[in-house]
Amino acid sequence: MAATVYSCQLHESKGLCRIIYFSGLEFDLILHPYVYGEPLVTTQPLYFLEDIGSIAKLSVEHPKKITDIEMEYLIDNYLFECSLSDETSKVCAKITDPAFWHPDYSGFYQYHDKRNTRALTLDPYNDDSILEITDIDGNEWAFSDYCFPKEFIDDALSESALKIKAIYERKIIVKIMPNWERDGYFGKLRLVECDGTSVS
Repeated sequence: MAATVYSCQLHESKGLCRIIYFSGLEFDLILHPYVYGEPLVTTQPLYFLEDIGSIAKLSVEHPKKITDIEMEYLIDNYLFECSLSDETSKVCAKITDPAFWHPDYSGFYQYHDKRNTRALTLDPYNDDSILEITDIDGNEWAFSDYCFPKEFIDDALSESALKIKAIYERKIIVKIMPNWERDGYFGKLRLVECDGTSVS
């Protein structure tokens, strides 16, 4: 069944580090980690869950509808319930610095990276005005995403993430005598130690 999905920016949601599912009111709500700003060229190969924020997502199945006031009431009530089970939680939907913007479909490009870059975004399957898309050599463009550069960036990031994760496994052998600042050590040491929860 068709549904409209609403995304709501959250304040003080950094470090939530988990997915939370709320039910009980007319519509269910999901909170999950989210990197704001529609990153494209600024996407990192690895993130630490503790350092990224979260977003609220609400799905409304057709033909049901929800007003802005009803949505605010629902989100506020679920977040209040969240604060009762976690006294340290300060997550709320009251924001002063919006992280989203309305897309402008009058052009060929859409904003990404906190509106610092624009990516060619076309929909050849649903836009009858697009007659043909080829590469510079005249070959048919085999796209996999409406945001055309995304597949190239994803490939580069996947390769980078694998190489970085491999560094986590690398070790060297050291012989270090103790001094007044630290203990000595003879043996193997990892090049990188991770205290956070990394995701790619």
